[in-house]
Amino acid sequence: MEKATPNVISFQTGSVDYVLEQLKTKLNGTIENNVLSVNHPLLKLTYEKIETLEGLDILLHDVYFKQDLDINIEGNNEGVKYIYYRFEYIGNILFDINDPEKDKLKNAVNCMLMFSTQRAVVIKGLKGERSRWLSVRISKDFLEQNATIIYNNFFKIFDIEQRWAYFEIAPVDVILMLEKIFTLKENTSIALKKSIILGKTIEMIGTFVDRMLKREDNSFNKTLHENDLKLMFNLKEELTQLFDKTPLLPDLAKKYGISESKLKRDFKVVFGTTIPRFHQNFRLEAAYTILSTEHKAIIEVARIVGFSSISKFSSIFKKHYGVSPKEVSIKYKN
Repeated sequence: MEKATPNVISFQTGSVDYVLEQLKTKLNGTIENNVLSVNHPLLKLTYEKIETLEGLDILLHDVYFKQDLDINIEGNNEGVKYIYYRFEYIGNILFDINDPEKDKLKNAVNCMLMFSTQRAVVIKGLKGERSRWLSVRISKDFLEQNATIIYNNFFKIFDIEQRWAYFEIAPVDVILMLEKIFTLKENTSIALKKSIILGKTIEMIGTFVDRMLKREDNSFNKTLHENDLKLMFNLKEELTQLFDKTPLLPDLAKKYGISESKLKRDFKVVFGTTIPRFHQNFRLEAAYTILSTEHKAIIEVARIVGFSSISKFSSIFKKHYGVSPKEVSIKYKN
């Protein structure tokens, strides 16, 4: 059977205003009070621009996919250069999970992503799914004047030959900050709303940058070919569907058609750690989020994230976070 041609929407990245105008035109949307609204046969979306500081653009995204859809975001090498952050509040992280318990984990672990607006990216939406995220564009001039730590460590973003993307699992503190932003009451004053969103956004960026700077052997100073980046993110999607044993390195290398040494090296460049450690951290972060937001027994949480032994789960969890699963559960429920 011939495979159906996917639905595709394409636009070019750049400043927030440039992006909003393109989407308004392509999708027959409207812009009012800095909010883009679109009700299209393929998707329904709301993009809200938060005006804060010149050179720092914040967008709140809310997208419902009416059909399977690829959104192609073309890189932009002209005009102002930006470093782009994406913090997922609700995202399509896990796919094709038939276990009802594990299906609940779709929003238990979210992503933080940082890349250059010079490179192209693709957002894949599944019919019936909803995605909500906060994005930040920071211009080169703003970084040089106001955020020298970021600029001095990530200046390669502005070199057209150095196109990269970095990924981190969002810690629960970031998820709670996003929840604060996306659940602000409608009657919140504009001034207070802007202050809260700007403050939380700067704190989330600080968390992301801190994690990047703590990566072993300064892996963030290395870059990959565009095709290698895509392969690494495909592997990430596979790993974040699994809550059992981590696939063996030889099997993954064979599946993705590269050597074991290159697979290990490239994965560490993008994700800052090894494949087994990334997968374990992913499962632990899911457990932390569930423990801090739901009334579930520790043994049940351990089972959901793939640990058959509660003692082993508790030991690994405490070693990773410095507190036991029970302490996390009590702290957040109180």
